[in-house]
Amino acid sequence: MRRSPRPRARPGRSGGGRKVTGFDLTFRPPPTRTLLWALGDEETRRAIEAAHERAIAAVLARIEDEAAIIGVGAQGVYPVRPVHGLVAAR
Repeated sequence: MRRSPRPRARPGRSGGGRKVTGFDLTFRPPPTRTLLWALGDEETRRAIEAAHERAIAAVLARIEDEAAIIGVGAQGVYPVRPVHGLVAAR
């Protein structure tokens, strides 16, 4: 059974305490690829950066398709996907 994190009140808001759930994801390549990027030529760096960007896009798409589910109803028993997808900052 999946457990979702507890929603918490938005900072800076008083009163109603609207609850939101947020996640902070950090995407970084393994140390071996970072070392290869640091020691490689410009073409190697561009290839590693492009692969990293594709990996990030694939992970975010999978999260949106399979993990971004909101529980609604009494005790969150009805799983619903967000209508407008996710909001992300890079």
